[in-house]
Amino acid sequence: MNFTLRTRIATFNSIATAILILILFAAIYLVVDNSVYEKMDTQLREESYEFISDYKIVDRKFIFKHPFAWAAGGHGQVEVSPIFVQVMDTTGQILQKTPNLLNETLRYTGVVKAEFFFSSKLNGKPIRQYQAPIFSKRREFVGTILLAVPLKEATMVLDNLLVVLLVSYPIFVIALFAISRSIAGKTIEPINEVIITSEKITKENLSERIPSPKHKDEIYLLSKNINELLSRLEEALLREKQFTADASHELRTPLSVIQGTLEVLIRKPRTLEQYVSKISDVTKETKRMSNLIDQLLFLARHENTSMKIFMQPIDIKALCEDMKSRYADVLTSKNLTLQRNIDENIVVKAEPSMLAIILDNLFSNAIKYSRSGGIITFSLGRVDKNVTIQLSDTGLGIKEDQLKNIFNRFFRTEESRNSFSSGIGLGLSIVKKLTNLQNISISVKSIPDIGTTFTLLFPEN
Repeated sequence: MNFTLRTRIATFNSIATAILILILFAAIYLVVDNSVYEKMDTQLREESYEFISDYKIVDRKFIFKHPFAWAAGGHGQVEVSPIFVQVMDTTGQILQKTPNLLNETLRYTGVVKAEFFFSSKLNGKPIRQYQAPIFSKRREFVGTILLAVPLKEATMVLDNLLVVLLVSYPIFVIALFAISRSIAGKTIEPINEVIITSEKITKENLSERIPSPKHKDEIYLLSKNINELLSRLEEALLREKQFTADASHELRTPLSVIQGTLEVLIRKPRTLEQYVSKISDVTKETKRMSNLIDQLLFLARHENTSMKIFMQPIDIKALCEDMKSRYADVLTSKNLTLQRNIDENIVVKAEPSMLAIILDNLFSNAIKYSRSGGIITFSLGRVDKNVTIQLSDTGLGIKEDQLKNIFNRFFRTEESRNSFSSGIGLGLSIVKKLTNLQNISISVKSIPDIGTTFTLLFPEN
């Protein structure tokens, strides 16, 4: 049988509370039982004192002063809660007993040194019995007194109480289950809303969200976490769709160029110069496509932000010299000047290969988008306790509304800027990814037609 959550909660609560009620009822019954027997025992003890006071000892023999008073004292009436009394001598022989015992005798357990109470039977009926030793004024043992009262009324009270408890217990349990099930239903109502809403959510409508409960309890936290998870999934799916669309577009362009060039070549014979020219175009597009695939693989390889990064001191001056030598021809052809402001007393800690890729991309962009005769400035300094690297150019600049998107994959600015480069829009995405992996903060400031400045803020050593 498949029980709902509400039924399971109600059942569990009912069982737990039913056990507590059962313990409570048992405790009530025991308290009443002890109270009834305690009252009877007190009555028997007080009666024994009255009977013991009505005797004297002659020659160490037990003699009652008023033997006929027993019958006159009402102990001959069996009907009205009689008290049965029986006195034994030191040898266990009966010296006297109340007339209401008739031919019966109370149970004698032998000589005892102290009083005690116990339950017994008289003529097949339950009685509560008391037995105590009798001592003379010299503390000599002279006999034993036994008293008893019927247990009929006491057992009737206890039986009635037991019946009441047994009848009321199932009623309590059933009522408790109904109330608990109703409360459980209201408690898990937000969970039902979570279930209903989650069933509606598919990859086509990930924007759907689970309504948050009014009370900020565990279910509220569950709904909040699920909504946050949905937001992350929606964001990841949108990025995946955008990435797939952009990658397909970027790969389609060089493939189309290659296909078109080759189709032109096979239509009719060409001169050697034409073949060389067209094959050069194909080679250029092939390299562009290869570069695109390499950068996509690079991003995929570093997608896991939990990878271990080994930070170590880096010679920034040597790194800057290396970039200058690699781009020397381009700097010369565009008549660009590289200015360096490096404080050699400042130590930069980063992952060497990653920092080299970051600076190479930023330096490459600065060259691409700088006008002829421009200046590129590389600076190493400190802001408060943090080390900073700044790379500035005097190029085209970037419009303010485009700055927030420059680190997105495949994003490229307006055509006037793109005309300076045939890039594929992955360089700054790689820069952003590598800075995140090293906890390096990157920011950019740009003014159109004035220039752009990228700033790397390294974590405090």
